[in-house]
Amino acid sequence: MSAAAVTAVLPRVLFFQLDDSLTEGLVQALPRHSVLTMAEFPEYANAGGAALIFCGSNRNTLNLALALGKGARVAVIAVAPLPDFAEWLDAIEAGAADYTSPPFDGKELGWILRSHIKV
Repeated sequence: MSAAAVTAVLPRVLFFQLDDSLTEGLVQALPRHSVLTMAEFPEYANAGGAALIFCGSNRNTLNLALALGKGARVAVIAVAPLPDFAEWLDAIEAGAADYTSPPFDGKELGWILRSHIKV
């Protein structure tokens, strides 16, 4: 199977309004997945929608990501630069499917992907 064919079958994740350091950390922890950023979103949306959305954890960003994912029934994962119980609880109560923060662990992110991507 060609590299292009392997990439085509892996779920693609969208990074929605994440700062560069969080994006870089997630990309390194998800080396086998196709990752798209907001700059690529119009093309991605035309390709059938997101498989999973990782977004910033502030309330405005989270609400936008939740609205984006709701129509397509796509889980939204809140990402924060520092773990904070109150922020985690706020994100979950707002509708996020999960919450993560650095340092990103490949096993943890694998669990998140398996738990929340609808196949």
